[in-house]
Amino acid sequence: MSARVPPPTTIPLQGAFLLIVSPEGRAPFPSLTSFTVDGSMVEAPPGLTLKSGIGSWKPNPFGEGYLIRFMRFIADPVTNFRGSADISGTMILAADGNSVKGEFRSVISDANGKPISKISGTVRGERFFPPDALQ
Repeated sequence: MSARVPPPTTIPLQGAFLLIVSPEGRAPFPSLTSFTVDGSMVEAPPGLTLKSGIGSWKPNPFGEGYLIRFMRFIADPVTNFRGSADISGTMILAADGNSVKGEFRSVISDANGKPISKISGTVRGERFFPPDALQ
C-alpha cells in the first residue's frame, strides 16, 4: 500500500485517527478520534461507561503540534450519569502526515462537578483512511 498524505489544501491534523490511549498505571485502550477543519473534534472510546468526547483543537502557539481539549461524560453500566472527564493535551503529527503522538492530562469530576482524580498518559496512532476499493 502506498503512503497517503492529506491534500495540501487541508489543515494537516484534519481527519480521523485510530489511537491507542495509554493512561499511566492503567491498561491501554483504542479510541477513534476525528479532527474537523473548523477546529472541532469528536472522540469515541470503547465500552459502556466512557461516552464519546466532544471538544476542540488548534495549532500550538507555544511549540510544535496541536493543543486539544475535550469533555467526556462518564456513566455506570446502566448509563446513569456519574461524572465527567475534562481532557487536555498535545498532539504532534509526523512528517508523513499519517501518524500522531502526544500526551494528555485528565481531571475526573463526580456527578456534582467536584474533581475527584487526575489521570495523565500518552497517546499514539495512525490516520484512519477509507479503503481504496470495496472488496
